[in-house]
Amino acid sequence: MGLKAGIESKKVSSSEMKYKKQSITNSQGEYDACYYEITLDQSVLDKYNPKKIHVKISQKTEMNVFLYGGKSRHEATESMIAGNNQATVGQTYSMGVESGIMVVAYPNEDMETDFGFEYWLEAELKPEEGAELNEQIANADIESISEDQEVQITNMFATPENQEESETAASSNYIESVDNNIFYGLCGGAGVLLLAIIGVCYQCRASK
Repeated sequence: MGLKAGIESKKVSSSEMKYKKQSITNSQGEYDACYYEITLDQSVLDKYNPKKIHVKISQKTEMNVFLYGGKSRHEATESMIAGNNQATVGQTYSMGVESGIMVVAYPNEDMETDFGFEYWLEAELKPEEGAELNEQIANADIESISEDQEVQITNMFATPENQEESETAASSNYIESVDNNIFYGLCGGAGVLLLAIIGVCYQCRASK
C-alpha cells in the first residue's frame, strides 16, 4: 500500500490480520501480511521545504513489524533498526524524504492481533514572496547606517587634529602680523631719523 506523508499526522490501524495454517477444517489457510510504502506528498512542495519522514508505532499486539529505508519493495533494502530488529511501540523512527520508509507487518500464528502506526512529514515553511527581498533591503539599510556611523566616528576622532591645525595656522598668522608691524615701525623710525639728520645738516650749512 502506498502512503503519502504530509504535514498533518495520519494513522493506519488494523485488528483483522490473521495467520492460520491449512487444516482439515480450513483447507486454504489464512495468511495476512502487509507492507506500506511511505513517500513524500509532492503537493507540500509549493509551501514547504521537506526534511524528514517520521513513523511512530502506536499498536503492536502479536505482530511482527520491521522498518526499511526505500521508496518501494525493490529499493527498501536498508534496515532502519540495528540488527534488523523489530520496531518498538511508542518509538519514533525517521528517514530522509529522498529515501522514504517501508513498513512490513505480519501476524503470529493463530493469535488475535492489533496493529497501528502514525506517519507525518517534518518540513519548514517557505518564506512568503517578497519577504526575502524585504530582508535584503533591511540588511542593506543596516549596513548603510553602520557606514554613516563609522564616518561620524571617524570625523569625531579627526576633530582634535583639525582644531590643532587651525590653532597652529592662527598662531602663525598672528606672529607674521606682529613681525610686519615691527618692520613697518622700524622703517618709519629710520625715515624720521633721516629727516632729522637732513635738517641738522641744512642748518649747519646756512650758518656758514
